[in-house]
Amino acid sequence: MPEKEPVLTFSPLNQKVAVDGHVFEINIVSSDQYPEWILEVVDEFGMSHVWGAEFETDTEAFAAAMIAFDEEGAAGFLQPETNVVPFPSK
Repeated sequence: MPEKEPVLTFSPLNQKVAVDGHVFEINIVSSDQYPEWILEVVDEFGMSHVWGAEFETDTEAFAAAMIAFDEEGAAGFLQPETNVVPFPSK
């Protein structure tokens, strides 16, 4: 029996943001099979940066992205040696 495809929920907080002259796309998603919110930031070169922590709300995920931008600036996301931005879980 084939596995059921998850039904994805995309946050209304998903958006593009400009930081230090670079454009990033914030993607926050959950599913009917995995209700926690996953945070991804995609840089202008298409590199995906996915948080290792899950979030209880899309608002918490969005706030985590904004904190990372405030603390790291664009440079924190424009490093090709990693595609995971660590963020402390609760």
